[in-house]
Amino acid sequence: MYISKIKISNYRGIKSQELDFQRFNALVGKNDCGKSTVINAIKLFFDDAKASTKDFNYYQNNRPIEIEIILSDYEKNSLKPFLVKGDKDDGFDNVADDYLFDDSLTIKKIWEYKEGKDVGSRTYIKVNTFQESFIHEDKKLVTKGIKDNSVEIPTSGSGNNSDLEKLHYLREEFINQDKVREIKWQTVKKWSEIVDSLPTVELFKADQSIETTTTDFKSTFSSEIKHIIQREKEKEEENTLSAIEEIITNKIAEESIAIQHCMSEHISGLEELAIKPNFSWERGVEITNVDIKLEGDERPIPLENKGSGYRRLFMVGRLRYLANKNHLNNVIYLVEEPETFLHPSAQDEMRDSLLSLSESNQVLITTHSPIFLGATNENAITLCKKENTELKYEQRVDDEFLIDIARQIGVKPSHNVLDTYKTIVFVEGSNDIKFLRIASEKLDCSFHELIESNKIVVFFGGGKSLENFIDIEYFEKLKKKMFLIIDSDKGMPSKVVENETLKDKIDAKENGEGYILNKRNIENYYYPDAIRRKYGIEFEHDEHFAEDENVASFMKQLNSSNPGKNIKKKNDISIYEEMTKQEWKAVSDGELEAVFVQIEACTVNEEVGV
Repeated sequence: MYISKIKISNYRGIKSQELDFQRFNALVGKNDCGKSTVINAIKLFFDDAKASTKDFNYYQNNRPIEIEIILSDYEKNSLKPFLVKGDKDDGFDNVADDYLFDDSLTIKKIWEYKEGKDVGSRTYIKVNTFQESFIHEDKKLVTKGIKDNSVEIPTSGSGNNSDLEKLHYLREEFINQDKVREIKWQTVKKWSEIVDSLPTVELFKADQSIETTTTDFKSTFSSEIKHIIQREKEKEEENTLSAIEEIITNKIAEESIAIQHCMSEHISGLEELAIKPNFSWERGVEITNVDIKLEGDERPIPLENKGSGYRRLFMVGRLRYLANKNHLNNVIYLVEEPETFLHPSAQDEMRDSLLSLSESNQVLITTHSPIFLGATNENAITLCKKENTELKYEQRVDDEFLIDIARQIGVKPSHNVLDTYKTIVFVEGSNDIKFLRIASEKLDCSFHELIESNKIVVFFGGGKSLENFIDIEYFEKLKKKMFLIIDSDKGMPSKVVENETLKDKIDAKENGEGYILNKRNIENYYYPDAIRRKYGIEFEHDEHFAEDENVASFMKQLNSSNPGKNIKKKNDISIYEEMTKQEWKAVSDGELEAVFVQIEACTVNEEVGV
């Protein structure tokens, strides 16, 4: 599930705003324009914390804060912790339908401010029901409705019928009578009644401390530990607390190794990284130590004693681990300025990890970076502005809007490339150009040589990032030849339409030409035998991956069935390097060669003045 819409009123600088979100979202704008305000509003909502004095809008005379969210792709069974009391769930399916509007659940919270004090929040859930059957408002209504309408409640087995089951039969009777429904806000008496039905939220602040004593740090592990405990509870065998402790300890150790591997790519001499959990079942499981040992260190040192760059790389490693593990879902990741303190290569890793996480979770970032904006769909970007004392937010898709965003973050074309480069190629991400370079070399083409000799320049973002948008308009005026190479995304209808629209956009340029590759993703060009050789494993599969096959899902299953091999779900460049020339020719079937030849011909002709 994910937040598809949020309405915020009287929160900090927000008077009243309504925003739409997708799986991956970016909030952009100048400093002090309200990017973090939206992030903090979401965190406040899910934490059920008391609002502080600064949270109430001073200019609205301390009117109540109201935050309403719509959770889309909401699975009906997620409502069971809220609706089902006890072991009986008879009648749940039909009653739960009253709470879902197009597979979405709507919840609202209101914080009052009286006599200079926050008196806490009230929670409501939207329901489409019959006045007489509103069980959580007044159970007497159900009893009276059953009596007045002579509803028979079937009984079976031992024990009394549950309130939910009684409501189910009363509801069916009202449907038979064609009674009129009404949409109401049902009071949720305690937050604990509904919290297990909602996503977990993890906040990574821009200035977040790595000190293990802080709530911010501990909360970043909460969803993972919660998932482990829940999974063990669902197993048939009874696990003792000591057994669960051992499972969590082993999982955290596995994570330490994965994060260390990631950090080692950016930090030379990293010898050890250790994350240690502490078990206090009265308070819950907490991470109490993160130690790092570099070459020359006498002993491991707390990571909080290292610089900001180290702490940020730790976060990159954690997110990459979670993305590769891909065992969590229904988590909302709120990440402030992920580019902070990171080298561009680490930014690429962070971006790719966040995109991967957004496939089964939701990600909202605040950013000033074109690298992260380039990964965001145009209709998932929010422009934040401040007009006098009021925060305003814009969400739309048109050229003027994109130019406005580009001006806000200061994106400009890179003029120094114009004297040397003859051809511009737009691809979706850094891994795509690695894929194309290797393919060109293995297929005996010269595309990769023209890049190395500064005749072709490659921009990331698939032609849809803000930086790309400005560059396309600029290069068109200079009569530069531009090419677009993107995946087909077969099997994902919305992405197919988006790609076709993007291709049409660049084809419409006088010197533009777009290519949509035949296969779903670049992973569909893997040759299965190369995977077998690379990882020393055996599996059953046809000679090639089908054009529309979900290879990422297949690789995930391979990883699960081959523990210890650390098989990557996506973007495994080493597999392309492993593939022979004959294997490349087999998976390409002339397609990639044709693209390379066209780009090479235009580049050479441009060079000699033809």
